[in-house]
Amino acid sequence: MLLDYIGFDTDAGATAESEHPFTTDLCIGDVRVTNHYKEDDPLSAMFSAIHEGGHAIFGQSIDPAYEGTALEQVNMMGLHESQSRFFENILGRRISFWEPIYGKLGELLPQFRQIPPETFDRAINDVHPSLIRTEADEVTYCLHIILRYEIEKAIFRDNVPVDDLPQLWNDKMEELLGIRPENDAEGILQDMHWSDGSFGYFPSYLLGSMYDGMFLEALEKEKGSVDTILREGRIHEITAWLNENIHRHGSRYTSAEVLERVCGQALSAQPLLHYFNEKYARLYGFEA
Repeated sequence: MLLDYIGFDTDAGATAESEHPFTTDLCIGDVRVTNHYKEDDPLSAMFSAIHEGGHAIFGQSIDPAYEGTALEQVNMMGLHESQSRFFENILGRRISFWEPIYGKLGELLPQFRQIPPETFDRAINDVHPSLIRTEADEVTYCLHIILRYEIEKAIFRDNVPVDDLPQLWNDKMEELLGIRPENDAEGILQDMHWSDGSFGYFPSYLLGSMYDGMFLEALEKEKGSVDTILREGRIHEITAWLNENIHRHGSRYTSAEVLERVCGQALSAQPLLHYFNEKYARLYGFEA
């Protein structure tokens, strides 16, 4: 339901179950997503669906004229993660996103009929330190990425021995988030990236979030309040805006060029910080 709602084309893709959610692009007409389901945590799969759907919509929306060329392959991971995280966080963690479909959610998962939308809003935006990156809220998630970036620098710049890395991870987790893993499954072994050689990938998530702050500003400048659009069930207009301004171009432009074309400025963290301050001041009742 969520994949369909945000604009995933089921005729040009498929969804299945896996241990770790992922998206794979076989071609523009065949983009597949997976999800992982926990019986006691429906929010996990719900937001994984939205996240992977953002990746998939990007892949499905590239100009068909680029098929079979280098432009079809989007290797700018920060830009790709910006799209998954835009759908998951910038849109999906607004109560306005859920208002048009909250009744449908209650039909599919009856327990949500007993949960007021206001309670749901607080639950999906609960900011607190946590051990697992993929389960982290959108604010503390940034610290999870900084931790991994600093460890990668320690490996390649400072030549820290591999045997010392679990201790370094735990120390940095305590420094940045104030919590300490009890074992390596909660710590340095929780991700698949380093085991498959994807060193240098983690910063793409935080770059993507920074891009998202900028894309949000550009979108609202052109289309008006995102909350109004979502509350009226017009999410397809946002998806179409992303399709037109970002997705259809594939790899034609670099990430820096995309920011300049769409936002009229170079990369800046200020729009993301503004988004955080404004949103969580409202949710937690303090002045931004």
